[in-house]
Amino acid sequence: MYLRLALLGILLLFGQIILHAQDTLRVMYYNVLNYPGSTPQRATYFKEICSFVKPDVLLVGELTNDTGADMLLQAIDSVFPGAYSRAAFINGPDSDNMLFYNALKTGIVHQENIPTALRDHSYYKIFLKGDYLNYTDTVFLNLFVVHLRSSKGIQNENLRYDELLRLKAFYEALDEPVNILAGGDFNFYSYSEAGYQLLVDSLAEVPLFDPLQAGIWSNNPDFAALHTQSTRLAAFGGGATGGLDDRFDFIFHSADITSGANRLQLIPGSCRAIGNCGLHFNKAVIDPPVGVCVPENISQALYYMSDHLPVYAELLFSGKLATTLPEQRPRYCTSVMTEVKNKVLYIRVQGDSEYTYHIRIMDLTGRILLDTEGYTSISEIPLMGRGMFIISVITDDGALVFKQKIAVY
Repeated sequence: MYLRLALLGILLLFGQIILHAQDTLRVMYYNVLNYPGSTPQRATYFKEICSFVKPDVLLVGELTNDTGADMLLQAIDSVFPGAYSRAAFINGPDSDNMLFYNALKTGIVHQENIPTALRDHSYYKIFLKGDYLNYTDTVFLNLFVVHLRSSKGIQNENLRYDELLRLKAFYEALDEPVNILAGGDFNFYSYSEAGYQLLVDSLAEVPLFDPLQAGIWSNNPDFAALHTQSTRLAAFGGGATGGLDDRFDFIFHSADITSGANRLQLIPGSCRAIGNCGLHFNKAVIDPPVGVCVPENISQALYYMSDHLPVYAELLFSGKLATTLPEQRPRYCTSVMTEVKNKVLYIRVQGDSEYTYHIRIMDLTGRILLDTEGYTSISEIPLMGRGMFIISVITDDGALVFKQKIAVY
């Protein structure tokens, strides 16, 4: 039996119009509570949340392995078939991060981890796709995922500060430190923390801005609408309890995103915690009243998926945008074709032979059957037995450019 599959992105390379002169980009950060852990079935709740929010760019923290990243991508794919891709998984010293992105609207240019004493920050540079092929007309977005040291006390505050010094040094050293979003689980209890002040220092070379109200958030009902932890009162799944009484999850942005100076502008009022209407101070999100700002089934999904609520922002962008980056085409391939014959998989990656590609094959349980690199064009890979397999092709700089299930009979 023969199976020939075209890379979804080839439609984009030949001019499919996805974005227009003005459109929005939905960005969400989410601490997914050591996913998959012992409860990979939580992907069902993740699917419901993504179906409701429809984020174009989704950045997660507390991911424990590559298999978990694939499970979450499969959950998104079940809602938006063929539209989303993800970055490469980089295994750091603690829990890890991931970028999922709508490949019809965005593409990844570069990713890199920033080491700290506890867990790595993650950096992703993405570009926006649109109606035109002119490289100079596209818009880039610099994304950072942060998960800082937890708990109260001056010692932990100092450790958070040290972790943010590394982040700050990195984004200030960018060739173009513009269009920056830095989000995730910062574990701040108050705006007075040294780490928070380090980021928002107006005298810094690249000050960041918190679009929501500064204050002493912890256990303060005046900030009930900003709290992101905990979604629960009951203890289960390793998550924190106590109800919503802390604002730990943030999205900071650079000054140009306030003004739109670089063609990306935060839509006022769009930054919020999904599922929090300010009515659940020290309560679980499934406690009455429900169905106020999100449907009841979404409150249930948020409750069971994680002890954190996701935070969300919407960006407005305008002008001509690139459908792809011409100088990046070889690294991101022009197409991937597969053929199965006599239980041998033939993969043809069309791109510049100067570059190599990393090929990974898994079964549907997430077990890795093949994980190798160095392929440039036609590769012959024996498949053991019948069944369904998942093929991933990754560039030598870590971008996932092709992912597909194939059947072997």
